[in-house]
Amino acid sequence: MIHRQDGRILMQQRDLFPHLLFAGYWTFFGGLVEPGESLTEALARELEEELGHRPESIGEELCSWAWMGEDAALNHCFPVSFGVKADSLELHEGNAMAWCTLGEVKGLQLVPGILNNLERIERFLLSLNN
Repeated sequence: MIHRQDGRILMQQRDLFPHLLFAGYWTFFGGLVEPGESLTEALARELEEELGHRPESIGEELCSWAWMGEDAALNHCFPVSFGVKADSLELHEGNAMAWCTLGEVKGLQLVPGILNNLERIERFLLSLNN
């Protein structure tokens, strides 16, 4: 979960491919762990591939959820911040991206894992202001 000091979160709209699970839904940036990588190493690599920059910091895991079905996977959510200007991040994967307030995020068609963890995400964002 990429966030800024103003509490906005960078969301990624999944590609619109018909075969893709949750095609067109909104999610966080990330990807698969390759053999020999830790979760945070994989996240840093994926973010560089998807946005053109490595993150400045990756915090403690906020939550996790499982994707069930044909492409089953366990997803982990880490808070991430970048040391570059928000407008220097370039979309290399996905249909779209947008910086959203939590209220705007709640209005998006979200993948179930994020939807089910909005309370934890909100608590984290509120802690940034304390």
